[in-house]
Amino acid sequence: MRLDGRDRRLLEIVQEGFPVSRDPYAELGRLCGLEAGECLRRLASLRRRGVVRRLGVLLDSRRLGMAVTLVGADVAPRRVGRVAGRLDGLDEVTHSYLRGGRPNLWFTLVAGSRRRIGEILAGLAAEPGVLSLFEAPATRVYKLAVRFGGSGEPGELASGPGPDPGPVPGRHPGEARLGPPAPAARLSPAERDVLAGLARGVPGGRRPWAAVARRLGRTEAEVIEAVRGMLARRLVRRVAAVVDGHRLGFGANALVAWRVPLRNLDRAGAAAARRAVVSHVCARRAASGWPYNLYTMVHARTRSGLLEAVGALRADCGTEECRVLPTLREFTKRPPRFARG
Repeated sequence: MRLDGRDRRLLEIVQEGFPVSRDPYAELGRLCGLEAGECLRRLASLRRRGVVRRLGVLLDSRRLGMAVTLVGADVAPRRVGRVAGRLDGLDEVTHSYLRGGRPNLWFTLVAGSRRRIGEILAGLAAEPGVLSLFEAPATRVYKLAVRFGGSGEPGELASGPGPDPGPVPGRHPGEARLGPPAPAARLSPAERDVLAGLARGVPGGRRPWAAVARRLGRTEAEVIEAVRGMLARRLVRRVAAVVDGHRLGFGANALVAWRVPLRNLDRAGAAAARRAVVSHVCARRAASGWPYNLYTMVHARTRSGLLEAVGALRADCGTEECRVLPTLREFTKRPPRFARG
């Protein structure tokens, strides 16, 4: 999809952060060199065309004290749709994908406790057609989330290695580096209300935070204060746009799992994180029969471009042992769900 220069500039800015203020489009306009009304119209158009698939809060589930894990399940092909449908009905499932190779169904669980994750996995293991499954929880994060340029080229991630890019509206200033685990934070009733109210994203209109407030029976000032407070406490990583890379020409992506000697893991993770075409880089626990411990998400325009990127990563990771699992279908992609406080 072709975008003009103004759309591209706006898209780059809102992926970094959407202002949390009474007049966010005036702030965007100052950054883009546009009138506030034109920013509003252009962003509405990008959302309507599916280039921006969601504008909302991106949470740090770990700081919120939630249990998070990635699961790989090997499911009989004729049962994949039914099992994926069951997963989509669970609030704790935030992402699920059909991938080439085995395991073929991969999904992320974000739950209130490890016990709840155990219950979900026990039920899934008994589902007809589920041949096997395992967990691969993250042990370290080197890079997280992707920014696409308006031309479709992927940008470097703010959470990758390197200097902090500085303050951006709607983004806490410490996002560039992942710190040590923090004690689980408690949400106030107002914060929980606001997260529940943003489940479908930031609404359209010139005063989006006022619209959220009306929906919740709160004031605009209360909503803004709650979001800013969660940004300051790093419970919200940023308020930003999530872009559909396919709409910008990125038609091929894959989860690539690597088997890296533990002594080389940090070096390999840091090297992979420097690649612009790699969005997510995590060290994860290996499993019985699945010895891979470094996971990367790779994006490209074509399958040949994807394979070329994987080839470059082999040198970065210092190993030939990997599994390339191309994305065949997206079943679920949504933020964690919160009930009102």
